[in-house]
Amino acid sequence: MKYKNSTSTSKLTQSLKIQNLKLEKSLASGKILLLKDNSGKKTKDIISQLKKDPNIEYIQPNYIYTSTALPNDTNFNQLWGLHNIGQSVNSDVGTIGKDTDWLEMLDIFPAVNS
Repeated sequence: MKYKNSTSTSKLTQSLKIQNLKLEKSLASGKILLLKDNSGKKTKDIISQLKKDPNIEYIQPNYIYTSTALPNDTNFNQLWGLHNIGQSVNSDVGTIGKDTDWLEMLDIFPAVNS
């Protein structure tokens, strides 16, 4: 959620209390907030209610993205950081195994690669 620059801390605190929301994290000098709901309400209902608040500029769910398949990028073999097999990229030769072990992680968490 991001609230408008003109919103005071007291207005923000009041809005959070009314909605029974807890401040989890504050970003961008406190203008962007990660909120947590403990009431059991549906996220879409909370968002609908908060959109009515004139102090809020925008609000959206905290989406979590995960990898679901190997990339189909035709240049994947040049991404040393993900899978370094000593490949040559622009005349530079990589060092085998000096990568993030991303492909190996898919073996550990097979559901990610389903």
